[in-house]
Amino acid sequence: MVARALVVGIERYANPRNNLIGVSNDVAAAIRVLGRFGINDIEVLRDQNATRKGIEGGLAALLNRTGDGDVAIFYYSGHGALLPPDFSGSDDPDGRDEALVPYESDTQSLIIDNTVAGLLDSHLSRSAFFYGIYDCCHSGDIQKNVLLEFQLNKVQHADALNMEVEKSVRIDDLIFNGIAGSGYRSGPMFKDLILDNGRDNAAHFAASEPDVTALVVNIDGVRRSVFTWALESVAEPGMSIAAFESAVTAAQAVKTQHHKPFVTCAQGQRDRAIFT
Repeated sequence: MVARALVVGIERYANPRNNLIGVSNDVAAAIRVLGRFGINDIEVLRDQNATRKGIEGGLAALLNRTGDGDVAIFYYSGHGALLPPDFSGSDDPDGRDEALVPYESDTQSLIIDNTVAGLLDSHLSRSAFFYGIYDCCHSGDIQKNVLLEFQLNKVQHADALNMEVEKSVRIDDLIFNGIAGSGYRSGPMFKDLILDNGRDNAAHFAASEPDVTALVVNIDGVRRSVFTWALESVAEPGMSIAAFESAVTAAQAVKTQHHKPFVTCAQGQRDRAIFT
């Protein structure tokens, strides 16, 4: 078995209003965790390299290299967006699509919800296994909420370190390209991908319940996303997916009761050792 990973973290966006705090710490933590499992074949996309083309191409390449019996791991920390009703003809119950927000931070670059599902269908061997790890608010919906850096500049440094920050990019902060209603196909939503127990060769680890925001807090003097901190705190080789979920939930509760991690996979895979 060979395990490979794609780690994506976007802290500095083309539109500075969308800059995030703490993502570089998330990325470093994700790499440390992977190393703990002996996974060193890691591609990292940061900031200006994490464009739509870069993310989609990197994920497709990762999946193409993942042969029978191998493992692919996709870690994402960055903005997401909850699009306005009817923006792309969504068939979500609330009429709204979710999207990852690549570096470009414009509507033409958004990775609409069903993209990851489509890549898995097209590129992942049915005899391989996929782990998706999403450090996002409303992780079922892929909306990343954060405190913008320019707002932090308005408060004292000591106060900023101790603020509980809801990780939010407003749709108003995206650059619209007049493409509403074009270019996006209907089909399974990204929400359905994360909450779907039907795919028997994938597990998805999300920072929070679908309808709850996630937090960045001061942990030992460092701005950390609570979910990635909890993941790093508990993940050990040999731990089952079920045990991992329980341990991350307990660790995260030490820092906040605001949200809980959300893990989903086929019921028959819950005893599978993580990252194997």
